[in-house]
Amino acid sequence: MALVVSGTTVYAGGYFTSVGGTTRNRLAAIGTDGTLAGWNPNANSTVSALAMNGTSVVAGGYFSTIGGTTRNRLAAIAADGTLTAWNPNANNTVSALAVSGTTVYAGGNFTSVSGTMRSHLAAVAADGTLTTWDPNTNWNVSSLAVSGTTLYAGGQFTSIGDTTRNHLAAFETSTGALTAWDPKASGEVSALAVSGTTVYAGGAFTTIGGTTPRIRLAAIDATSGTATTWNPNAGGTVNALAVNGPALYAGGYFSTVGGIPRPMLAKFQPSLVTTTTVAATPNPAAYGAAVTLTATLSPTTATGSVTFKDGTTTLGTGTLAGGSATYVTSALTVGSHDITSVYAGDTDYSGSTSAAYTLTIGKADQTISFANPGSQVYGTSPTLSATATSTLAVTFTSTTPTVCTITTGGVLTFTGVDSCTINADQGGDANFNAAPQVTQTFTVAKANPSVTTWPTADTIHYGQTLADSTLSGGTATPAGGFAFTAPGTAPPVGTASQGVTFTPTDTAHYNTAAGTVSVTVDKAGSTALLVADPNPATLGQSVQLTATVTAAGGTGTVTFMDGAATLGNGPLSGGTATLSTSVLTAGSHSLSAVYAGDDNYQGATSPALTQVVQVPVTIATNPAGLTVTVDGTGHPAPYSTAWTPGASHQLAVPQYQGGADGTRAAFGAWSDGGALSHTVTAPSAAATFTAAFATQYQLTTAAAPASAGLIAPATGGWFAAGTTAPVTIYPVVGYAVASWTVNGTTTETAVNTQPVLMSEPMSVTATLAGAQPELTAGVSSARTGTKPIRTWTLTLTNRTTGTGPAPSPRFDSLTLTQTYPAGGPTCTPAVGTLPTLTGPLAVGATLSGTVGIDFTGCTAGARFQATLRYSDGGRAAGLSTLNNQPQ
Repeated sequence: MALVVSGTTVYAGGYFTSVGGTTRNRLAAIGTDGTLAGWNPNANSTVSALAMNGTSVVAGGYFSTIGGTTRNRLAAIAADGTLTAWNPNANNTVSALAVSGTTVYAGGNFTSVSGTMRSHLAAVAADGTLTTWDPNTNWNVSSLAVSGTTLYAGGQFTSIGDTTRNHLAAFETSTGALTAWDPKASGEVSALAVSGTTVYAGGAFTTIGGTTPRIRLAAIDATSGTATTWNPNAGGTVNALAVNGPALYAGGYFSTVGGIPRPMLAKFQPSLVTTTTVAATPNPAAYGAAVTLTATLSPTTATGSVTFKDGTTTLGTGTLAGGSATYVTSALTVGSHDITSVYAGDTDYSGSTSAAYTLTIGKADQTISFANPGSQVYGTSPTLSATATSTLAVTFTSTTPTVCTITTGGVLTFTGVDSCTINADQGGDANFNAAPQVTQTFTVAKANPSVTTWPTADTIHYGQTLADSTLSGGTATPAGGFAFTAPGTAPPVGTASQGVTFTPTDTAHYNTAAGTVSVTVDKAGSTALLVADPNPATLGQSVQLTATVTAAGGTGTVTFMDGAATLGNGPLSGGTATLSTSVLTAGSHSLSAVYAGDDNYQGATSPALTQVVQVPVTIATNPAGLTVTVDGTGHPAPYSTAWTPGASHQLAVPQYQGGADGTRAAFGAWSDGGALSHTVTAPSAAATFTAAFATQYQLTTAAAPASAGLIAPATGGWFAAGTTAPVTIYPVVGYAVASWTVNGTTTETAVNTQPVLMSEPMSVTATLAGAQPELTAGVSSARTGTKPIRTWTLTLTNRTTGTGPAPSPRFDSLTLTQTYPAGGPTCTPAVGTLPTLTGPLAVGATLSGTVGIDFTGCTAGARFQATLRYSDGGRAAGLSTLNNQPQ
């Protein structure tokens, strides 16, 4: 089941017990001449794997002893057949061995080595100690092979640690790390062998890489992990592989290989395997650029040619020289290309195809040539041109559409006057990038108009400006209007040429044009206006006459007229002429001013001015200082004015003036005999109108107290100065005059009338004093009524000793107190409503009334003390006590 060769000795392992009739339990050494050597380790069970570690043979399998010494499934045997001390002690079958340097790699069905967990794969040092390398496969490792610094493993496993590896894996021997090599066999790999850059695998699998059919035998690229084109197709399981030079030997349970009978053993003598890679320079490359494709072949001694392909399309071929071939192309389109190089092989080397190499062809750059066309004129339509290095058509756009627009063909249309900016663009296509935009800016100037005929000008007058002249006619292109160049100019009298400017309606796009027309200037008309100051004037007063002539800068004289009569002349200066006169008579005059004109102005006569000459008038009062109203306006007198003779005027005065201080003036008469308000006609000579007034004084009267009497006349009356006014007081009942006070002087007198001389504003007060009654009460001896109800008569008398009547006499209360019989039973009579008395009660007079008294409960002879209280409206109160009154 296992062989290893060292020099001229072949070491064999298996489950045999003799070789050539000589006992050899599961291990034997046979010379290359076929003779059995004396080397006899004597394993107690099957040996599944052998490897050379220096001069020692390392064995692995199912055994538990070697030569009677315990060696569980791993042992090292020296060249003389003696067992070494190397004893890793695996806990289950070891199926595969490989040596790298002094390290022995073991694979199998074990789960621990030297008592340390190692799942199916372990590394043991030369001294027999277990290394820390622990790849931890999830199932049996059936085969191992070392090539350089790489350890290849095959078996039934589907993962290494946490990484998926289906039946094949590779490790870096220097670090123990799992590599990226991952051929993905579909079934168990039982045997491995390495030749150069090719890993040969045998087992029970049917595909490599998941999809490539390889029946139990495959050649796998040691770098990429992909299956080569070699596909022998074994008819049964392959359990062993060996490489000798270019030959590969395979053993197993197959009976055919590739349909050819090969029971259990086959030899392969193929052409030498080649590998091909391809690259491109430059990559990425621009469209149209030359790209060099280079194929590199291993081994470099292969001859022949290499075909370069873009996908399935053949680009061309290159001849191998020193292991490489090249092909140059510039025909690739823009995009991504899968480039492969295909070597057809020769008599000694097999063909091979490189992996696809991605070559990216990018769009090529391009530039635009676009010259600036220079300044342009509105109204023209030039054509612009530009070219691109790609020969693709260039398009134009305007970024200033309010100034210019452009068609695709480059024809410009000017829409304005300013800077025109045009962009030239080439947007590229499938093979070219967009070109950098080229921008040109140039000026579009206004166009000049064409004037066919110039207009004619209307005549104007001196002092007018050219703006006052109307221009008529004239034709020009484009449409527009004519105007004087200096419209504010005021030409002199005569005919002369004046500048005219044509302004097109479209001033945004066209310039103006200048020319001349003939303009005639006539004398200007003038007007005159006369004013007089003062107007009206008083008879004999000097009047200033001023004529204003509308003739700016005019010269000459102005004649002032009173009707047809000449008053005088005045020189015109600064547009005015003046004349002073005092010879006008009283009345109205029609005045005018006549201007004779000069070289620039025509003459003019002012409208007639009515000048009024008035007479002085005085409006007076006697006494002076009062107010008069003249034509509805009040004035303090005397008031002086001037009236036009024959004119009507209204004179008026108030009926009374003054009074705030108790003194006033009362109208008497006008000096012209007119009424209080009347109309007068202005005289033709100076005159005075006088209003005469008389003085009156105010009389103020009062009673003290005011409620004690009525005084006449009422306060506030007016009396002519020097007259006597009688003042009378009428006292009310109970009051009498005590004194009179006149303007602060008091006289003790009881008379009711006081004469007052009105020599000034007067104040009179009558002072009154109240009169007091003297009252007494009594009970009449006459009693009426049936007991116990009796009627008493009560009396109230104002004694003759009283000084005045009692205006409101009354009984206030009646109290009866029993006084007889003494010591007997007592009673309290019930007094009814006291009688009401009607005043006044004059001095010496008596008033009486009755009251009902209920004596129920009183004895027949009972007598009483009667206490009767009385008063006069709250004054003159008193009481009377009457003893021994019967019922």
